[in-house]
Amino acid sequence: LLPAGPVVAELLTQHPALKILCTSRTRLGLSGEHVYPLASLEADDAVQLFTQHVRARDERFDLATGDRPTVAAICDRLDRLPLAIELAAARVATLPLDALLDRLDRRLPLLSGGPRDAPERQRTMRDTIDWSYGLLTEDEQVAFRRLSICVGGFTLDAAGAIARDGADALDIVEALVANSLVIRTQSGFGKLRFLMLETIREFALSQLREVGNYATVCQTHADWFMRMAESEVPNFDGPGLRVAHDRVEADLDNCRAALAWTLEAGEAETGIRLAGALWRIWWYGHVNGGRPWSERVAEGRSWLDRTLAFRNGLPVTVLADAMAGAGHLARFQDDLGQGEALGEELLGRSRTEDHAYGQFWALHLLGWLAEGRGQVAEARRLYGEALAVAPAIRNPENHSAMTLVRMSGIADREGDLRSAAEGFDRAYAFYRKCGNPAGIATSAFNLGRVMRKRGNPKQASILLGEGLLGFQGQRDLGGIHASLVELALVALDTKCVGQAVRLLSMAQGYPGHPDCQPAYDRALTSATAQVSGPQFAGSWQAGQQMSWDEVVALIGTLAADPGEPVGVGQATPTHGLSPREIDVLRLLVDGHANRAIGDLLSISERTVEAHVQHILAKLNLESRTSAATWAVRNGLV
Repeated sequence: LLPAGPVVAELLTQHPALKILCTSRTRLGLSGEHVYPLASLEADDAVQLFTQHVRARDERFDLATGDRPTVAAICDRLDRLPLAIELAAARVATLPLDALLDRLDRRLPLLSGGPRDAPERQRTMRDTIDWSYGLLTEDEQVAFRRLSICVGGFTLDAAGAIARDGADALDIVEALVANSLVIRTQSGFGKLRFLMLETIREFALSQLREVGNYATVCQTHADWFMRMAESEVPNFDGPGLRVAHDRVEADLDNCRAALAWTLEAGEAETGIRLAGALWRIWWYGHVNGGRPWSERVAEGRSWLDRTLAFRNGLPVTVLADAMAGAGHLARFQDDLGQGEALGEELLGRSRTEDHAYGQFWALHLLGWLAEGRGQVAEARRLYGEALAVAPAIRNPENHSAMTLVRMSGIADREGDLRSAAEGFDRAYAFYRKCGNPAGIATSAFNLGRVMRKRGNPKQASILLGEGLLGFQGQRDLGGIHASLVELALVALDTKCVGQAVRLLSMAQGYPGHPDCQPAYDRALTSATAQVSGPQFAGSWQAGQQMSWDEVVALIGTLAADPGEPVGVGQATPTHGLSPREIDVLRLLVDGHANRAIGDLLSISERTVEAHVQHILAKLNLESRTSAATWAVRNGLV
C-alpha cells in the first residue's frame, strides 16, 4: 500500500471532506494521518472466529462447553492473530482439538494451506511473516533476528545490548514496531517494554539459527540478564526493594531462558551467578499473590541445584549467593540435611578464602537450621557469630537486623518477652536506617505482637498498624493476613469484639502462612463465643467491605487510651506541623477524604490537599496512610 501514499495524499488535498480508511503493515507517513493499531483479538472474539472458520468447513462442528478451554488455549498459542486462527481452524478436519493444541509448540509448519484465492503471501503464516521480514533493511533484519532470543519481551536497554552491540536501539526498535513485527507493552512499574508475539518469534528464531550466530546471541542474552539481576541485588536490602522485585520479575522468563541455555552450553559461572542473583525473587514470591509461594520456592531451588552441580573449581565470590539461596530454600522445604550440607560447605570455603559475605550467610543459614532441629543454644551461637561478621559486609544494618529478628523470635517463643522486645526494637532501628520497607514492616509487626503479649494494647496497635500498612505497600499478602489477625487479638483483649470480627473477616481475604492458622482459629472461636449470631454476621459483612482508610481509623480506635475519645488532642510535640495541619492529620487518621475534611474544617478541598502535601513533606512520608500511622505512633491522636 505504501506506493499508493501519494495518490491518497492527492485525493485528500483535492477533497478536504474525504476520509480514507486504509489497512497497512506500517503507517503511510502522511500529514494528518491518524494511526489505530490493530491489536490481537480479545479472547472471546478469537474463539468465535475459530468456531466460524471450522463451521465453514464442517457445519456439524459444535463447540461443546468442555471444548471451549481447549479452543481458547489454541487461540492464545496463536497470539489470537486472525490469519493464524483461520489457518489452524482448517486443520480441525483431520486433527482433534487436543492434538492440534499439542502440535502448536511448532506453529509455523502447521499454519499453511490458506485459500487459493488469497494472495500468495497469505497462504501460510510463514510466508506472511517472511514477506514483512523481506521489507526490512539489513540492520533491521539483524535486530529482528537477535531480539527473537528474548522471551516475554524486552526493554530498550536490553535491546541495545542484544541487538545493537551496546548501541542505542530506539530507532531500530521503533522501525520493528512500525512494521508490526514488535509491539509496545507496559510493565507493572511503568517501564516501557516491547514484545515479539510468539508466532513471529518462532520465525525470527529460525532465521537466527540459519545465519549461524545463535550461540553468540544466546551468550550475549545470558550475560546481559545476569548483570541486570546482579545489579538489583543491593536494592533488595533498601527502599528500592519493591521496584527491584518488579524489574527482575518482569524479565523472569528471559532469566529462565538464560539459565536453560547456560546448562545446555556448560556456562557454569554465568548460570550460577544468575541463579544466585535470582534466589530472593523466588523467596519473596509470596508478595504477589500469583503462584503459590511453595511452587516458586520449588522452582528456584531446582534452578539453583542444577546450576550448582557444576560449581567445582569456582571461587566463593561466584558461589556465595547461589549456595546461600539454595540452602535457605532447602530449609523452607524442610530439607534440613541438604541445607546443612550447603551451609557447612559455604562456611568452610568462605573462611578459607576470607570472604565475610559468604561467612555471614552460611552462619545465618546454619542458625536457622539449628532452630528447625530445636537446638536453641546452637542457633543462638551461630546467630551471634553472624551478627559479629555483619559489620564487615555490604549494608551491615540490614544483615544485622535480619539476624536480630531471628534471635528475637527465639526469645519470644521461650517467653522472654523483654529480650524479644529489645531485639525487635534494635532490628526496627537498623531497618529504618537502611530504609528496608519489608524489614521495617516485619520488625514493627513482631514488636507489636510482643507488646500485645506484654499487655500493652495501645503500643501493640500502633506497631501492628505500621506493620500492616508496610506489608500492604510491599503487596505482602501473608504479612497483611498476619497483621490483621494480631490486631483482632488486640481488639479481643480490649473487649472490642465487633472490631475483632471485622478484622478477622478482612483477614480471610488474604492467604495466610500455615503458622498463622492457630492464632486465627483462636481469635475466631473467642469472637464467636462473645457476640450473638446477627451481630457477628453484621460485623463480618462490614469487614468484607472495609477500605484501607477505614482500617487506619479502626487502628486509631484500638490505639486510644481506655476511656479517651479518638482524636482528642494531647500535649504532644507538633513536629513542625501547624495547628491546622494537625487538625487535618487527625481527620486523616479517622479515614476522612479531602472533601469531608474540608467540610468539617470549613476550608476548600484544594486547601486540604495543600495541607496534606505539606504534612507529607515535613514528615518525609509518601502516602496518606503512612502519615496516619505516623500520627498514631507519635501520639498526635
